[in-house]
Amino acid sequence: MIKNITAPQQNLGDSKVERAIKGMVFVPAIIIVFHMLIVTGVIPYSIVWGGRLTSTTEMLQFEAVSIGINLLVIAAFAAEGGFIRKLLPHNIKTVLLWGLFGLFVANTIANLFSVTLFEKLVFTPLTLLFAVWTYRVIRFRNESVNNN
Repeated sequence: MIKNITAPQQNLGDSKVERAIKGMVFVPAIIIVFHMLIVTGVIPYSIVWGGRLTSTTEMLQFEAVSIGINLLVIAAFAAEGGFIRKLLPHNIKTVLLWGLFGLFVANTIANLFSVTLFEKLVFTPLTLLFAVWTYRVIRFRNESVNNN
């Protein structure tokens, strides 16, 4: 089921797109570890979600959303890169990628208004990078479809 990222049937061929796809699989995996450290109490939850979480119960709910979104990101980009079998039709995956792009742009703006300096300094550039990488993949997919 695992395929090489350079498999000919994949929409790759541009090294920037390959790096973007690999980054969108690898970095969210690290972010999941970060969120697990928050869930386990190793890292205080006061430094995430804009510093606005008020209870452990609220933190667990928000962290579940974070982990879920990061798993979705990994799955979408792993399929796009050929690491896993493609399960969604091209059009649905395009909508998903545009949705993720919008989420990353919105999250970048929200991080700018965080009350925690950590979130502003670490997650603002990270979500901006995610938006750029996602847009790069979307643009390459559209160019590949239009050229075929």
